[in-house]
Amino acid sequence: MNTDRGSQGFNDLGEERRLRELHDHGVLDQPSNAQLDRIVSLAAEILGTPIALISLVDRDRQWFLSRQGLEAQETPRDIAFCDHAIRADRVFVVADALNDSRFQGNPLVQGDPKIRFYAGAPLITDSGQRLGTLCVIDRQPHLLTPYQEDLLAQLSAMAMHEIASLRRSRLCGLTEVLTRVALLELGEQRLQQFRQEGRCPVLVTVVLTGLRPLNAQPAGVTTADRCLQQVAAVCRDHQGATGVLGRSGHGEFSLLWPDATEVEQRLSALKGAVEAAAQPLRTRVVITAARAECASLVSLLQLAAGTLS
Repeated sequence: MNTDRGSQGFNDLGEERRLRELHDHGVLDQPSNAQLDRIVSLAAEILGTPIALISLVDRDRQWFLSRQGLEAQETPRDIAFCDHAIRADRVFVVADALNDSRFQGNPLVQGDPKIRFYAGAPLITDSGQRLGTLCVIDRQPHLLTPYQEDLLAQLSAMAMHEIASLRRSRLCGLTEVLTRVALLELGEQRLQQFRQEGRCPVLVTVVLTGLRPLNAQPAGVTTADRCLQQVAAVCRDHQGATGVLGRSGHGEFSLLWPDATEVEQRLSALKGAVEAAAQPLRTRVVITAARAECASLVSLLQLAAGTLS
């Protein structure tokens, strides 16, 4: 049984990478699906607990993608057991929270849902990032056998596989950024979120010109595809933890930044990197501020298109 916090510490850079990958998966604040709900139900049944959750650990909260036996959709991160679990090297178990000095005074222990037992297995991506956990909770103390811990870890891997499949269905196969449809969906949601937080979001549009004549040349398709992949990789590097990136046209990428902080420096760095990655193609990069009159992401994309035409 693993009851300590483990060695997976997060420095600032590592946490930003983790958050970016979490947001890239596009499942925060989205409905669950039948497969994830089945995994949660199976975890509760196998381990004999009234509560089971798929918890995603965001910057300041844990949000439950799928849940059984709990009404709350999210809780603050600073009281989340799952924040400990994503730092552990294996399944994180709290056998009796009232006898554990780290959790005795936790509001989730003292108040609803009155946690006494917790076990969480990290949701680990192919790149090693921990997005959250599959966890089980009881109002009575418990112990887990090594076999039960292994079962929970296997179910967590199944849940992560399903989450990754959901992500792949939203990505452009060539560039591995959001398709236009997924960009419009997630980008609109994030745009409204940024505004509610009092930020001033901006849309950055990167356009590659010369794709048509390049594709007409011998081996030109291979070169064009490589350019698109390289530019997409550069845009991902400049996306930030909560930014949204998608392929908004055949030779066009759109990047929504949450605010205009240091935008000139960020834009200058992006332009230089994009120009190098796009060779032999030419590039244009424009920025569109999300002013109050821009009601939607579609409006921003239209404004950007007008600037580029």
